[in-house]
Amino acid sequence: MHDGKLRDGSPHRVRSLATGHLAAPNRKAARALARALGTLLARAGEEGRIVSVRVRPSPYRSTHALEEVSLRFDDNRVVHLVLKTYGAGAVLESSGPRPRFVADPYRELWAYENVVGPLRVGAPRLYGTLEPKGAGAGQLVLERVRGAPLSEVGELDAWTATAAWLAQFHTRGEPVAGRLAASGHPLNQDAALHSRWLPRARQHALERNRVRELDALEQIASTYGRAVRRLAERPRTVLHGELYASNVIVHRSGRRWVVRPVDWEAMAVGPAVLDLAGLVSGRWDGDRRAAIVDAYGCARGVPRHSRETFWDLLACARLVIAVQWLGWAKNWTPPSEHAHDWLEEAARAAEAVVR
Repeated sequence: MHDGKLRDGSPHRVRSLATGHLAAPNRKAARALARALGTLLARAGEEGRIVSVRVRPSPYRSTHALEEVSLRFDDNRVVHLVLKTYGAGAVLESSGPRPRFVADPYRELWAYENVVGPLRVGAPRLYGTLEPKGAGAGQLVLERVRGAPLSEVGELDAWTATAAWLAQFHTRGEPVAGRLAASGHPLNQDAALHSRWLPRARQHALERNRVRELDALEQIASTYGRAVRRLAERPRTVLHGELYASNVIVHRSGRRWVVRPVDWEAMAVGPAVLDLAGLVSGRWDGDRRAAIVDAYGCARGVPRHSRETFWDLLACARLVIAVQWLGWAKNWTPPSEHAHDWLEEAARAAEAVVR
């Protein structure tokens, strides 16, 4: 249990509760949680008396602890929320730490308050935060969006709809990218950052005595340098930063797919193609990958005569992302949704980079 308060300073005692129905000893904590969340919801227009609270661990994985909360009001409305830890000490040990030079435990809160909300990009609504009185992690109070992770959806049109959403997001982000970068909060996806991944990947492979990996990294080294330079020449926009299919929730509404991106911990400024490379990373049928990339290109207004150059930039971005994960951390194992063969991905991408 932690003693908490709302971000505006109103005191509340808040506890993360066990899965399922509340037992009698938890009723006091449930009432405190209901009061805290009810105050936040009332400010957002969701007024009323909360009569029951249900809390369970989220079935979805994140680098931060997630809990799903369902609040029932006296008029039988039910509001579904996600509580996500953030701040100092919020990262789960099982997920592995981010390298210190890319970590910012408050970046996601900043992103919701200053970027994804104002840009109206379809991300979950941030209702506010629950803050500990002392040191430690707080909790983001987020809308629980309906749908399934894109990684679990096989329909190609869901993927092309996500690519079209991404293009619109990048277009909206271009005019504000410089101002946001100057604030120091977004991750700067530039040549200086990208140049760190290959030496780290080599060092990790050397320490683990992975000869095959060392040989492969040596073979792509010159191509990797070209890829970093080419990406550095591109205009910058706002990036999600980790737009993998597991970080996109989709649901069908009539004939269209509604796209709801989640997990904004790695929000960045950099070349737009990095987000697209994350979306199409891994093993793909060539035609299906081409359909997703074409959907992005059409929505972004990439001229047909520039498509070949665009595919080269995509290969550069795929190469940088693959080497990033190889150099992420010495003993890091990616979660199942990110567990591609990143060495193979790097080799394939390097082959596709125009010499």
